[in-house]
Amino acid sequence: MRLGVIGTGHMAREMAAAADAVTGIKIASVLSREADKARQFAASFAPGAVDFSEIEPFLDSLDAVYVATPPGAHMASVSAALEAGRPVLCEKPLTVSTRDTDQLVAQARATGTLLMETLWTLTLPAFRQLQARLEGHKSPASLMTFDFSFPFAPPEGSHYLDPATGGVLLDRAVYGYAAALRLLGAVDSQQVFVTRDATGLDRSAEVWLAHRSGARSVITLSFDRLGSNRLDLALGDAYASLEPSLGGEALSWKAAGGGGAAGACGPPRV
Repeated sequence: MRLGVIGTGHMAREMAAAADAVTGIKIASVLSREADKARQFAASFAPGAVDFSEIEPFLDSLDAVYVATPPGAHMASVSAALEAGRPVLCEKPLTVSTRDTDQLVAQARATGTLLMETLWTLTLPAFRQLQARLEGHKSPASLMTFDFSFPFAPPEGSHYLDPATGGVLLDRAVYGYAAALRLLGAVDSQQVFVTRDATGLDRSAEVWLAHRSGARSVITLSFDRLGSNRLDLALGDAYASLEPSLGGEALSWKAAGGGGAAGACGPPRV
């Protein structure tokens, strides 16, 4: 598969390393608005790839596209790739607004083209084990808490510090929200409590979700403090924990009678 990469930052480098380790995938093209960056990226991380600064010629000889630009640029790149009939894997968040996301989803459906957001956390063994255990359990989950909080100081000028394209809600909430949807089902209502700095950037937030099933979720996020960084799930007769919340490696399960068991993906945590 000939993969084209849009963007030259950290996640693009991670994708280049991953593609190099998988048989049958080759990064054939690199796109950046700054031609020198595309050329340097190809030389350093994707030898043999052709560098581009315009999207039309970039899309001509590709089988699929990976988008790793700052969030504010996702919409235009993804839309152009879908219009050309190229399957797209896009870094989260897919867009910075519900309207734009709905538009891209509609475009993907209309063109019959695959569109994926990189929610890798839902595919990890420990999370999948938790999901499977819930599906086979007699009592439903009634409460999920999810924390993704640690001090974060990106470099000056980073998109993470732009109130329009950065902040904890766009950068971090997607992981907890996706876990809540997968484990507890559809959401009926939500409340969001946000703390912003002088620039308007949301630096911490709490998201409270009421699920159609009657369950509740509380998602806490912060750039300014260190939290538990774990997912906890309460059932009628058991309690489950996944650590860390992002990139879960260890699953523990504690029964109401006092018995506890660790998941196959890690040591006991109870």
